[in-house]
Amino acid sequence: MPGNFEIDPYDPCPCGSGKKYKFCCRASAPPQAHGKYPIGTVAYYGPDDKTTTKIAAGVIVDEHATPVLERWTGENVANDPAVRQQIKHFFAKNGVKNVVVTEGNLGCPHEEGIDFPVGQDCPLCPFWAGKQGTARRNHADAKSKSLAQLEEEEDFADEFELDEDDEDTQDDYDEIFARVEKIVGPDTEDMGKAMDRIFAHLEANLQLPCEVTGIEDFQWEEPYIVGGWDYEEYDQLKKVQPSYEDKYQLLGISKGEYSEWMLFSGDLAAHVKRVSDGKVFVLGLAELKATDKQSQNYQLLRDYGVWFVNSR
Repeated sequence: MPGNFEIDPYDPCPCGSGKKYKFCCRASAPPQAHGKYPIGTVAYYGPDDKTTTKIAAGVIVDEHATPVLERWTGENVANDPAVRQQIKHFFAKNGVKNVVVTEGNLGCPHEEGIDFPVGQDCPLCPFWAGKQGTARRNHADAKSKSLAQLEEEEDFADEFELDEDDEDTQDDYDEIFARVEKIVGPDTEDMGKAMDRIFAHLEANLQLPCEVTGIEDFQWEEPYIVGGWDYEEYDQLKKVQPSYEDKYQLLGISKGEYSEWMLFSGDLAAHVKRVSDGKVFVLGLAELKATDKQSQNYQLLRDYGVWFVNSR
């Protein structure tokens, strides 16, 4: 059963704006609690343990808040890409940081106290007799876990906590744009002139060569990663084509050059050599990040990427 509702910061925002998630709904979401919150939850329901006809998604802002719930129903709801996108959009607009997904169906799609009396079994779903609602307390094989139980598990942090370096804030964006404005000038409306200035700054300050990798999947990889295209074919293509997971030596940058591997027109060209086999490519500089997060190169490339993507 599909269960990946996580949204990478550099994924296209589920709201359909065309911007990256971290620069759209995630950046504009109302301030919430720190740490793992807000948490998104996804629970599956169906007439038995194999057929899913209802998905309930919730957002928990903090440990004391009542979850905000949305529901989707249908015969193919678990595999409907439109439903998956709507759930991601629901999480995105609420600034969800972590997602917990149940393993399999928790119970029938009907609601105790609404569709059937509290404390009784659902008359429409005999499979769940004695296994859900009030009666579930005595069901030894219940699959659901409370949030407290999940937090106590040793692997909870590894699976759902974000790395501190990935927790971008609006203050962080403000600092980035303030640094870039000092380079390009706050009143520079001519993108060409702004690119000239930031290119000169990067060329003068980047310490090359340096190791870089992709921020997110490159454009050619998206049908395989998101669309579920042939994974064996994908593995073969990665041997001759650049992958965002590869590590490269950034050898130089240039302006006014374009290649088939670059996502954005007008981006600076990054001349790289793949570490694993020495193959050379021309990639988009805004799609790359330095692997050494403590280096000056990391901030320079990140500042450029954030500014370029949001200034187009």
